[in-house]
Formats: sequence, structure tokens, C-alpha cells
Amino acid sequence: MSEYAVLFSRIGYVFNDVSLLIQALTTPGFANQRGFTDKQRAWAIHGDALLDHVVLDSVYTQDFSPSKLDNRRQTWTKNEHLSKRARELGIAEFIRLSPTQTRPVQESQAATTVEALVHAVRLDAGLEAARSVAKRLLGLPA
Repeated sequence: MSEYAVLFSRIGYVFNDVSLLIQALTTPGFANQRGFTDKQRAWAIHGDALLDHVVLDSVYTQDFSPSKLDNRRQTWTKNEHLSKRARELGIAEFIRLSPTQTRPVQESQAATTVEALVHAVRLDAGLEAARSVAKRLLGLPA
């Protein structure tokens, strides 16, 4: 059984290519120290955009003004919420930190990892799988 089986269960998705998961969980400090290419930050930008889309798509109704939609999006995708979900789902314990970084994982690092994880799922299985995982990670109804 994979060392990531518990994580797969928590996020509701099993990676076909576990190396994508590992990249998403690898902090820039860990990558740089070991001579790896840091992909987490770039992947987090992609994941952040997808999370925005998922939230807006989930909460959109004709009754919402643009400012109310934006407020909802910000509430669900801010670092505080994403890091809270990373801790609740036990994702934070899998984050690969450099020896100079300490646990508990900083809020911004946990949030970045959640965003990168969403993009890793998109690379592994496509947009619909990433949307499904994003909803679970955010705590939105499926």
C-alpha cells in the first residue's frame, strides 16, 4: 500500500502519477536544498485560479451582486481558510519541509500546498477531477 494511502482517502482522490502529488507537497526550501526544480509555487498559481472558479461556480445565483460574489470567493479561497482545511484533512503533515522549516506548517505554506495539490490533480486526471477534489478541499458540497 502506498505511503500516501491515508492522504488519498482524506482528499478523496488516488493519484495515477504519485510524482505529481510529491511535487505539490514539496516546498521550495525542500526542493532547493535537494537540487530539485521547485514547481509548487507555479502550480499554486494555477490551483488558485481553479479554486476561484470552483467557488464562484458553486455560490453563483442571480441574487448575488458582483461585490457579494467576490466577497464569497475571497472568504473561501483566502490563506486562512485553505490552511485550516489543510490541517483538518491532515494534508499539512505530508508537506515536505526543508530541515530549517519547522512544524506546525505556516499558514501561507499550507495554503500554497492546497492550491498546488488542486493543480496536480488537474495534471493527473483533468479538470473535472480537479474540480471535485477542489470542492472537497474547500469544504463545499459536491
